[in-house]
Amino acid sequence: MKLALIFATALPLAAQCTFSLNPSSLAAPASPDTIGTFQVVASASNCARTAVSTAPDWLTISFGTTGTGNGTIGYRVDTNRTPGVRTGAIVVGSARFTVTQAAPCTIALNPREADVPAAGATGTIAVTAGCAWTAVPSQTWITVTAGNTGNLNGSISYRVAANTSQQSRAGAINV
Repeated sequence: MKLALIFATALPLAAQCTFSLNPSSLAAPASPDTIGTFQVVASASNCARTAVSTAPDWLTISFGTTGTGNGTIGYRVDTNRTPGVRTGAIVVGSARFTVTQAAPCTIALNPREADVPAAGATGTIAVTAGCAWTAVPSQTWITVTAGNTGNLNGSISYRVAANTSQQSRAGAINV
């Protein structure tokens, strides 16, 4: 009786596969929408990979959801319309591509409006902001005299020229 030995090369099991991601994180602005990609490097060419978003309502996978071995995953981060910073991830095996998205900028003005006499006037607006801002007059007869840009809280000084016409007028300082 002869004994035959057969040697076979075992393929890695899915549980033995590991993945690394490059890059492994993203700091996304609050807006506009962010579109990008990251690379997946598998421990073996026959490792099956599946990508899943932990925040599918705002962090979506646009391509590369499944595949074998190394690959590229495309994603989209929607504009953040929530009041705070948010974090989500795209998970491939035990590897995570983490997205931290900034909160939208909030700006409050005090006062929000002013009645100016026909003779013109000057005034000040207090700005409470969570980001950088710029003050831009909507009409040539409104001038920002100080504080036309700022970062976080500040103030805007303005001058409204005299109205020499018989018609009332309206304008704004857009922040």
